[in-house]
Formats: sequence, C-alpha cells, structure tokens
Amino acid sequence: MYDVDDIPIGVCNHETDPSYSIRLFDFIQKVDIYYLKPQFYENEQQAMNALEYGKIVGVLIFDANFTDSIINRINDPDSMTNETYQSSIIRIHMDNSNFLFANGFIDSLRQTVYNFLKMVHDEQNLTRFEAPIDLREIIYAKDSKLSDFLLPGYLIAFIYLSQLTISAQLLVQERSEGLFERSLVAGVSHNLVLLSHFFSSLIASAIQVTLMLYVGLFIFEMINEGPIWLVFTMVMAQALSSVATGLLISSMVKEGSTATMFSIFITFSQVFTSGTIFPRELVPQNFQYLVDFSPIGRPSQSLRNVMLRSWPLTHPNVYDGLALNIIS
Repeated sequence: MYDVDDIPIGVCNHETDPSYSIRLFDFIQKVDIYYLKPQFYENEQQAMNALEYGKIVGVLIFDANFTDSIINRINDPDSMTNETYQSSIIRIHMDNSNFLFANGFIDSLRQTVYNFLKMVHDEQNLTRFEAPIDLREIIYAKDSKLSDFLLPGYLIAFIYLSQLTISAQLLVQERSEGLFERSLVAGVSHNLVLLSHFFSSLIASAIQVTLMLYVGLFIFEMINEGPIWLVFTMVMAQALSSVATGLLISSMVKEGSTATMFSIFITFSQVFTSGTIFPRELVPQNFQYLVDFSPIGRPSQSLRNVMLRSWPLTHPNVYDGLALNIIS
C-alpha cells in the first residue's frame, strides 16, 4: 500500500518535431515513493493556470529547438552560443507549498535528467564523466521514507496525549457522580481505587497500542527493523507513564474543567517541544539539550533507534528512554 505516489506535473512542449523532449519522460525515476506524472498542455498559459490552481506541482517548458540545442551543446560546447544555451534548458515553474511533493519533484527530475543525458552521450558516441561516488551499503533503514522517520515520535506523542487526557478525568468524574465516596463507605481504600483505575487503563492502553501498531506497520506498511515485542513494550511504558501522570492530576483537582486545562497545558507543551511532532533536528543546536528534559523526548528517540536501527534493549540509547518512563 502506498508504494507509489504520483506527482502531477505540467509539460508545455514547443517542439514541432519533438524527440528528446518526449524521450526524456522514458527515464522518469522513482524517488522515495514518488513518480512524476506528466500532463501535457498546448501552451504555457494553460500550464501556468493549472499550476496556480494547485492541479499540478510544477511546469516543464521545452523550447522549439530543444533537441538540436542539446545535441549542439554536447558535441561542441566551446562554440555554443547564448541562444543555443538558452534553448537547451528546461524551464521549470514550481509550487513549493507542498514541501513533500516539491522535494520529490526536484529529486525525481534531477535523477531523470541525469539518466537522460547519459543516453544522449551514448547516442552521440561521447564519453561522460561519472560522479566519483559509489554507495556501497545502507546499514540502517534501507527503504525508509520521511513518514518512517516521523512514525516513532507520532506513536509516543499520540499515546501520551490520549492516555494522559483520559486518565486525568477518571477520579474527577467519580467524585462528581458520588462513586468515589460510595466506594470509601463500602470499605474500599484509596490505594485500591487508584490501582483499579491504573489496571483498567493498562488494559485500554494495551488495546490502543496494539491497534496503533497494527495500522501503522501492517496496513500502512511502515518500516520496523526491530523486534515487535520491544516496540510494543516501549510504547506501553509510555502509556503507563502517561496514565500515572493523568491520575496524579485527577487526584489533585476537583473540577473537570480544571483537569482538562492542566492536561492540555502539559500535553501540548510537551508534544511541541519534545522533538516528536517537530523532529529534534529542527530545533536550533544550542537548544537541543532542552529536548532531553521532556518526558517524551528520550523515549521517542529510543523508539526510533529500535524501529529504524534495530538496536537492542541493551544499547544505552534504547534503555535510557525506557528507564525514563519506568522511573516517571
């Protein structure tokens, strides 16, 4: 599922007898999960209108003598005129508002043109200097995408947000309905009430974590290089830590609105400053150490190390996040 995602691009070709401007699209390269899907327009105005209305991500414009100019530019670059140079260029107009598509568009086009020029050099019996790069091995997350990198943080952030918000209302709701007082009159201790809520939340958390991992890993086919039991354990540890924090809030306040205010303040402040929604790498370097003070900052990084790097539980950058949840 989601093996390929087409990026619609507009093409305006002014060549009367197109050759290379058409053959270029035989070399479209897949980048990440993205393929370029060309849509041809009769003139530049139609293509630009489609771009401005968001129907396509970019526009490629070929001049009338693109093929001849490419051949002349390759065969005799020293005597190339400015007109030949300009005619051999593919003019690009791009919408950068969708960063993922825009980035995929440029990367795919770059590799497509690279392979296209290799074909042109071969046809003209010319040698081409290849880039002195040899990618021998990818040791971690070979076929990963941006969504695979973000998934561990999203798992931790969502379970933290949902479980803390729900558990913060448990004791408040019982007190408002009189169930808490009736339990005490019946001889149930305070500790037993808390334990009952904790273990009931434990079961609900296990079901929620199981569903989250099933949807992410099996339906959307996200990458997980580590053992599934360790991934489940780390997310469950975060869920239990969130439940404990929520029960603490619920025991301290009397009104549901106050509990909601506390839970929203705590969860949203942590989610947006912990490197889960916005990756740690986007935080200015001088402030990145502050991410480690978040109760979900280290756990999300530890989970990422398990899912993408397959690091074992004995690795320091794995057990530190798990230990933080157990302690808290």
